[in-house]
Amino acid sequence: MGERLDHLRGNQPPDVVFSSARRLIKGWTPTGTYAEACALVTGYMAGRDPNMSADFQLWLVGRYGVAPEVAYWSHALHLAVPNVTWSDLGRLSPEENAMAVDRLFDLLLEWLADTAR
Repeated sequence: MGERLDHLRGNQPPDVVFSSARRLIKGWTPTGTYAEACALVTGYMAGRDPNMSADFQLWLVGRYGVAPEVAYWSHALHLAVPNVTWSDLGRLSPEENAMAVDRLFDLLLEWLADTAR
């Protein structure tokens, strides 16, 4: 079991952390919802680098042409499940939550690959 938790030791690169969190979201959060995944990512970014969230937001705006004044978690949700908004968050089905979680981590990993962070 220790080998499967090596990503928690030391200063792992963000892509390792995000890949693990994506695969094991219900192990990293209480229930694996999109809101919990967003909280996890936001906390990780704040602890790792004070500019990380802003850098991701800027990349997302440039890559997908989304509104810069709207937070990345709202954009990722819309890209995953276009017919819902942030205000619908509490009503997401398990499938919609899973799609949104996957899309969030897809975007994060794409950003990391693009920026060689």
